[in-house]
Amino acid sequence: MAKKAQARSSERGYNAVARGLHWVMAFIIIGLLAVGFGMGRLPYNDFKFEVYTWHKSFGMIVLWLATARVAWRFISSGADEVEGHAVWERFLAKTIQGVFYSSFFVMPLSGWVMSSAGEYSNSFFGLFNFPPLTGKNEGLYELTKMVHEVTAFILVGGITLHIAGALKHHVIDRDATLRRMGGHMALVILALVLFSLPVMLAGQKLYKRMMPRLPVQENIATDEINTGDAMMPQEVDQLSEVQKWRVDPEQSSIKFEFKQYGQTVQSNFSSWDADILFDRQKLGASTVRVEIDVSSIKTGSGDRDGQARSEDWFYASEYPQAIFESESFEEMGANQYAVNGHLTLRGVRLPVSFPFVLEFSSSDSGERIADMKAEFTLNRLDFGVGQGQWKATDAVENQVSVNVSVRAIAP
Repeated sequence: MAKKAQARSSERGYNAVARGLHWVMAFIIIGLLAVGFGMGRLPYNDFKFEVYTWHKSFGMIVLWLATARVAWRFISSGADEVEGHAVWERFLAKTIQGVFYSSFFVMPLSGWVMSSAGEYSNSFFGLFNFPPLTGKNEGLYELTKMVHEVTAFILVGGITLHIAGALKHHVIDRDATLRRMGGHMALVILALVLFSLPVMLAGQKLYKRMMPRLPVQENIATDEINTGDAMMPQEVDQLSEVQKWRVDPEQSSIKFEFKQYGQTVQSNFSSWDADILFDRQKLGASTVRVEIDVSSIKTGSGDRDGQARSEDWFYASEYPQAIFESESFEEMGANQYAVNGHLTLRGVRLPVSFPFVLEFSSSDSGERIADMKAEFTLNRLDFGVGQGQWKATDAVENQVSVNVSVRAIAP
């Protein structure tokens, strides 16, 4: 009688709360893994962003459920251990359990940090945004992306071993391991969910193949490029008297901001150069030409940088440079000026004017220093930046804020 009572005690299962947390988390996590391995291969469009939003939302639910599960373990009594398990089985079970609990927190937290460091929105089903955990940091973005991916593979291995062990105990050993978690039919459902992974990948490929390719509209310049007449000899002499300035790249930058799904993304071009001839006493003879390598765009995310270079956006392979050429300067006040010129971007050449502040100083070696700062806005659609579905401004806003800071040096 004592042995039977002990056997019944050893078969006592987990309580309803523990079972509920276990199976709800199991189905959500396996679904997240199936979607996670497939969504990166989806075409870059609104559907992809929607999938990412759902993925992040359910990831945050996992974080909340994991917290609740850990708390419940401390305030409730767990199930009794099943007798007859070998030492290696107990060790492996504890190890996998540790992997699970670690992954339950590492996965959503690394995803949260990754979104924050890459300046991606972390929306909860579109209802509200979770606050960023860190500022923009491309190195941190790549690190947490790697952690997120590696943890996903570790979790897949742990789940595979967990299911194999449960089947062994239920089918071969015929003990109470699976019954105490109420998992009779759940294994069948779990196997179907696992099967969704290859189905997801196959469906993604089918979707990509069947999705009609959106035509890329050719940009037609709204202002013809005017090379102008040849300069008269006296104009050449006048230009030769205007001071030439050299850009200090360490103290200069071309930055811009745009909003993607409500999240401000800070970006910059890391490779550019400028030919500057400027004299505040000879504004009529002053000229500036800036050449920007658009493929040097940095948004804090390698994936987003690659998309920015594509045909839908800057089309860097066809239009590798953005060029600004000044036509005239105006003095607006003390240290305040305005420049009028043309910006050529993605094959479109349009007039652009903006004010700037200019301050002069001298270095210890006697070199003259000019610090120029300007802030202005552009509309990306005026230059055809954003083709096909990206012409809509609900995902990426039309207005782009530009911030230019240049330190120039003259002997």
